[in-house]
Amino acid sequence: MSAQPLPTERQPLARRPLSSSSPANWICAGCAVLIGRASWKANGRIYTFGEIDRQVNRLARALDAAGLRRFDRIGILATDSVDYMVLLMASLKLGTTYVPLNYRLADAEIELLARTADLDAFFTIDRYRWTRAPRNTPCALACG
Repeated sequence: MSAQPLPTERQPLARRPLSSSSPANWICAGCAVLIGRASWKANGRIYTFGEIDRQVNRLARALDAAGLRRFDRIGILATDSVDYMVLLMASLKLGTTYVPLNYRLADAEIELLARTADLDAFFTIDRYRWTRAPRNTPCALACG
């Protein structure tokens, strides 16, 4: 198997094929086979593979439309939830690098880690909305 060179320019999601070895494709393949079956149970609700796949695709398209591209870094400050997993899978599908941030850290520590990671986007949940988005992060969004 020969190694393929890394792309030199970022392409929108709709114009570039995903590698068959990508975890995002494993998710898509699983969703296609198990579309109506239960995937997750959270907060008393059952999510099917089809629902999760639609949410992941919708978020991946929204991130792409917001200008995020392959190899960009997405930071998230959140606890485990369905939204957290959907963001993680959308990040995989888009080809961005997912950077989890520890919610137990102080604001200054979070900002230092985010600055060191050179984030292109920052996500948080309502519970941590008080946390400021890292300086020089062009895109500060809230999910959840």
